[in-house]
Amino acid sequence: MLIVLLFPLDEWDIRKAAVSGKLKKLNRYFEKMCDEVEIQIRMQQKLKRNVTQGVILGNLDSINAAQHVNFLSKP
Repeated sequence: MLIVLLFPLDEWDIRKAAVSGKLKKLNRYFEKMCDEVEIQIRMQQKLKRNVTQGVILGNLDSINAAQHVNFLSKP
């Protein structure tokens, strides 16, 4: 069985969160998303469905590669 995961990355400005000291909150948000994945997998296992694959879809509209992916621009 394949699970499709949606990650709304466009809701966060990662660089702004880092500069304003909100990385802990951002980290909790990502941990919550990972917990949701685990919950979905366990629910499927209770229904006797074997989860063997997953696909992560994320909206990257507001992601600026120069700021968010480039580690040299880290504050």
